Amino acid sequence: MNQQVYDAAKTLHIAGITVAAGMSLMDLILFRYFWNSDPRQPQEGILIEKIIGRLQRVMGIGMLLTIAAGVTMMVYLHAVWGQQLWLRVKMGILLLLIINALSFRRILGKRIHARMTQEQNVQTLRSGMTAVQLTQLVLFLVIFVLSVFRFN
Repeated sequence: MNQQVYDAAKTLHIAGITVAAGMSLMDLILFRYFWNSDPRQPQEGILIEKIIGRLQRVMGIGMLLTIAAGVTMMVYLHAVWGQQLWLRVKMGILLLLIINALSFRRILGKRIHARMTQEQNVQTLRSGMTAVQLTQLVLFLVIFVLSVFRFN
């Protein structure tokens, strides 16, 4: 593998994590709009929910791109970074990020979809979703910091 492949993988890795983190931020912002939408106009809430669903797909693509490019860089460097503490911590946080997105976020998303069909008390659902979204953003921030400072 040559240097150009490594540079391309590094660029795609950075682009993928940026897309995923950006979609997490958009998820938080759009849910703020969703919670403030007028219950007498359900079309508005349904539209926001559809947009959020599409953004989740884009976030997933960003994460897949990040992981694929990261594996490509590790192959190129023959696991040079694998021994460093910052990368091991980053991998653990990445695992937490994936678990948070695939389990908690998905479960709460299904409950919100159910809210669209029947009105119920949503305060605990709203606070739970906000906690999951803020956790996602904090985990992305930690990954960015670890990638920049690379401590041992």
